Amino acid sequence: MTAPKTPPPIDLLYSLENFHGLRHLIIKGAKLNGRYPFLFLFPQLESLELAWAGRIQWNLSDLENLPNLKKMRVVGTKCSGSLGSLRKLRGTLEELSMAQCEEVHGSIHDLAGFPHLRVLLVSANMPGVIGDIRNISETDFLSIQKLDLGEGVYGGNREMGRIRDEEPLMMARYRLMKKRRFTLFENSRWRLSEDSEDYFTFHGHHSQRPPFLVEFVQAGPRIGWRWTNAVSGGSCEVHWLDPQPSPPDPGFERYTEEKSRKDRDVGLFRGYLEPLTARQHEELCDSTPFNPGALPGVSYGWW
Repeated sequence: MTAPKTPPPIDLLYSLENFHGLRHLIIKGAKLNGRYPFLFLFPQLESLELAWAGRIQWNLSDLENLPNLKKMRVVGTKCSGSLGSLRKLRGTLEELSMAQCEEVHGSIHDLAGFPHLRVLLVSANMPGVIGDIRNISETDFLSIQKLDLGEGVYGGNREMGRIRDEEPLMMARYRLMKKRRFTLFENSRWRLSEDSEDYFTFHGHHSQRPPFLVEFVQAGPRIGWRWTNAVSGGSCEVHWLDPQPSPPDPGFERYTEEKSRKDRDVGLFRGYLEPLTARQHEELCDSTPFNPGALPGVSYGWW
C-alpha cells in the first residue's frame, strides 16, 4: 500500500489574498520581513491589529485602500508615515491605538475632526507625534471616550516637568473631560518627573512622602483635582473646578457624602494646595506628630 502523499505546505499569510470579504485581521508575533501590500487591499476590512509582527514595513497611507476600517491597533511594527494620511478614514475610524512606532509622525490635531473617533491611544515611544492638549477646542474629538497621548504631546505625557505648569494643564484636561466623560483619560494620575527641578527624594515613612502625583477627584456632580502621594491621608486640598451644589440641587446629598470621604484623605498636607519645597516638607514632617499605628488604610495607586 502506498502511503498518502503529504500535501504541500500552505503559506497562510499569502492565502489571505483570496479572502476578499475579510472583515477582521489580527497578526501577532509573526516573523514577517519586508512589504506585504496585499494586507491593505481588503475593502470590507473593519478591524486591523498588527502587534510585534517582525520587520514588516508599511506606511499609514496604505490604509487608504481600507475604506471601511473602524478599529486599528498597531504595536511595535515598522510603520511609518503621517497621521494626516488617515484623513480618508475620517468617516469610519472609531478606535486608533498605536505604540512603539517610532517612525510615525504628525499632529494629533489632524484627527480632531473625526466624528466617530471614540478611542485615541498614541503612547509609548512615538516622539514624532506632537500636539498640545491646551489647543483642543470644545468642537474637537466630539465622540472621544478614551484618550492617552505620548511624550511629544504637551500635556499628554504621564510625567510632569514643573509643579507650576500643572494647573493650566489640569484645566485643559478638565475642559476636555467635562464635555465628554469623567473616565476620558486612560491614565488616572500624572507624576512629577524625577528630572524636574521641583523633585526631591524623601527617606521618611511612606505616608509622609511628597505628594508628587496629580489626579482628578469627583464628589457628586462636582469635579476637581489635587496633588497626592497615593496613600490615605496623603493628599493636598482639592482645587474644585465646578461650583458647590446647594441643598435644592440634584446630587447635593451625594456630593456632601463623597466630599466628606475626600476630606479624610487630607491629613499631613491640610491647608496646602500643592507640594512644598524640600526644606518646607522636612520642616512640616518634623513638626507634625507621627503615629504609624493610627494611619488609615493605604489607598494603593500608581506611584
